[in-house]
Amino acid sequence: PPDAAPAPVAAPVPAPAAVETDAAAMSTPTPRESTRTQVLSVGHAAHESTVPRNYDRRNDDPEYVFTPPPSDVFVVAGEYEPVQALILALADDAIELIPRFVDIIEAGQREARVVILYSAEATKDELLSALAHANVELLDVELEQVPLDSSWVRDYGPVFALTKAGDFRIIDTRYYDARPADDAVPTRVGDAWGFSVSRPPLVAEGGNLLFDGHGRCVVSDEVLVRNDVWEISELQDVYASYFGCTQVTVLPALAGEGTGHVDMFVTITGPGEAMVGAYLDGADLENAERLEESAALLRDAGFTVRRVPMPTNQDGRFRSYTNALAINGSVLVPIYRDDRRYEERALAVFAEAYPERRIIPIDSTELIQWSGSIHCLTMTVTR
Repeated sequence: PPDAAPAPVAAPVPAPAAVETDAAAMSTPTPRESTRTQVLSVGHAAHESTVPRNYDRRNDDPEYVFTPPPSDVFVVAGEYEPVQALILALADDAIELIPRFVDIIEAGQREARVVILYSAEATKDELLSALAHANVELLDVELEQVPLDSSWVRDYGPVFALTKAGDFRIIDTRYYDARPADDAVPTRVGDAWGFSVSRPPLVAEGGNLLFDGHGRCVVSDEVLVRNDVWEISELQDVYASYFGCTQVTVLPALAGEGTGHVDMFVTITGPGEAMVGAYLDGADLENAERLEESAALLRDAGFTVRRVPMPTNQDGRFRSYTNALAINGSVLVPIYRDDRRYEERALAVFAEAYPERRIIPIDSTELIQWSGSIHCLTMTVTR
């Protein structure tokens, strides 16, 4: 519950050598060598189906089938808590995303071990070349080959739930039907790293799951649509047993934003602390009202709320400062060179929320055209 004692300290994830030893358990790498050039967006594309959980062909596949509720989950750590590993996924369509991978790796490796999953040797070579060109010396970085459909590891990657015994259990929600390789990543990582994996009867992406580390969980109402239910109460037991959520706050998704994900307008900055976007100067009145409602709902749920400006979305690209990554002594905040009106103000809000951490702006102008930013490209493992 929100006022419970601090969670037990989790056992560390395997060291790089251990991961390398077990890498074969991640299944045979895809034979494709950078054959797709069009980056898959964070939200499902028009040609990709989304099906209700009860009618999915994966229900009969042992690699994807739902599993019984675990009895050992304590809580999922908060977005702001100490991190021991940063996970990135370099799909074979990700050539044009590589500059942002370089930025994230350069900043992230100084704070935690970095594990890079990659699907094609050619794409990995492009990344290593870009790192060398940028004079980025690799410090504590491990690369492992695994089949991937896309690079948005936040949405399909493993959620590391802390157990009552102080270990990790991987929680693997169901991902887009048309991206089966992505959807299998958490189970394959669990098999390789030696963690138990639970797959809840929940169709949801990691960008629509925020945790404060004390049982408070935040989602958008897109999860109701994706699971073909009317009320969050129909999913409450799932969130409680698989993620340790004693309280689930449902916020209205942004109108017109393709993913419906809560991390596009909210980030958790501490136990019972949240940052919520705000459209200023009369911009996007409908979503300005939705963000006001979200801030009010979070306050009603016991959160202290800071507001941060939202950049423009008039061209259909929903730029977001809240799609940020807190990783130990640093916070990586996306910025956009095509709209810098509120950048200084937004970075000041992050500095206020994280007074003892370095605020590192990362240009995400090209990233956002695929409906995602820094948070979407990353997954973390807490200590």
